[in-house]
Order: sequence, then C-alpha cells, then structure tokens
Amino acid sequence: MKIENKKATSRYNLASATSRLFSKFFDYVLVVGLVVGLAFLFFKNEIIGWKFLVYSILVFLTLFLYFCIVPFIFSGYTFFSWLFKIRCYSVLLKNLYVKKWLKNINWVFLLQLFKRELFLWVLPSFILIIVGIITVSYYPNTDATPFFLSLYNTNSYANLDNTSIKIISSIMTTLWSISSIISLVIVINIIFTSKKRSLNDYFSNTVIIKMIDVNSDDPSKKMNYKNNSGVNIKYGLPGEIVPDAIETIGDS
Repeated sequence: MKIENKKATSRYNLASATSRLFSKFFDYVLVVGLVVGLAFLFFKNEIIGWKFLVYSILVFLTLFLYFCIVPFIFSGYTFFSWLFKIRCYSVLLKNLYVKKWLKNINWVFLLQLFKRELFLWVLPSFILIIVGIITVSYYPNTDATPFFLSLYNTNSYANLDNTSIKIISSIMTTLWSISSIISLVIVINIIFTSKKRSLNDYFSNTVIIKMIDVNSDDPSKKMNYKNNSGVNIKYGLPGEIVPDAIETIGDS
C-alpha cells in the first residue's frame, strides 16, 4: 500500500493474522472490563428490567465509542492497534498520512468502521438491547434473573412459568447462537488470510496495514516484524498492496 505525504512515499504490508487477532483480543479485554464495571454499578443482587435496558444501551454506546469513534478520530487506530502498529484504512478514500487530529475526516470512513464491527459486536449489542426491551415489558420493577438464566441454561428455561417468555427466550438464545457462529467464522477467516484482506475487510471496504515502512531508509523500520530480516518486496504477491493500489482497489 502506498501512502503519500509532501516529503516521501511510504509502502506498508498488510497486517498478519497474529497482530490483528491479538490487538483485537486486548481491545475486547479492555472494553469488557468497562462493561463488567458497569454491570457491578447497575446490578447488585437482582436484575431489574428498566436497569437492564439502560445498561444494554450504555454497553452499545461504549462499544461504539471505542471501536468506531476512536479509530474515526485517531486515523484508524484503537489503543491496542496503535501498540501493535496496525491501522485501519479505507480503500474507498484516498487516506493521506497525517499527524493532526480531525484532518481529512470523511464520514464514509465512520460508516465503514461500523460495517467492520457489524457482526462482531453491533449485532450482539442490538440483541442485548432487544432483551432489555423485553425485560422492561415483562419485569419492569421486578427481578428478571430467571429470564436471563434461561438464555444460557436449559434447566432454568424449564422453570419459566410464562409461555410467551419461554418462546422469547428460545428466540433470543437462537439469535445469540447465530451471532456467535458468525463471529467465529470471521475469526477463522482472519486466521487463514494472514497478510491478505479478510472477508470482513471486503465487506467494509477497508484494509488493515502493518505500519512499518518497507521503503524507509531507517533500518529499524525495514525489519520484518516476524523474523527480523529485511523485507523483500515482490510485486503482485497476495497480501501486499503495490503502488497506486489505494487509488485503484476501490474501483476494481
């Protein structure tokens, strides 16, 4: 991939599966820690319907802020992707290498980030909000713990005394399962597309780049991050974007 500024042209390889998965894993550890902290604030010994609805909305906002707004503002970086030196780029936009916040902001990129996360946390979050709406309807000011247990435990499902709740519980459990399977497929696809574009990349028209300039005169920036040997650029191989690819890849 070629990134241009006023001084030079830089070239970067696509990120490996290892760096993508580990950065994502630690990002989720961070966000899950925040979500669990919110749960301790909202729920003590019981789960009240209206509290869970508010909690589910806050969970969605937390995930949206971290995985969409943060990389939107910070040029494609989350905290751990920055530590792992990998960065999300749009293949529809001519993203320039910039150091200033909010420079060359394009709202299309925010939509692409949202699409990237659609099957990873957006869909599960929407399911969580639906569950919150259901708990408000059936357990507005009472303990909804039996309903939540029924989503994960068949024995608890049998203890529900409301037929409608049993049906809803089955539907929600099915949706959770489908969402989990889709997420697993995405992860497996990333594993088998190391240094290539994954299905999720194509779906969102984005690409994940390892921010090590292989054209740099600085030897430390030309080292291969896997085996510490110099990068040997061979045009046309999978996993590498050649000059002008950022301008043409979106047109193909």
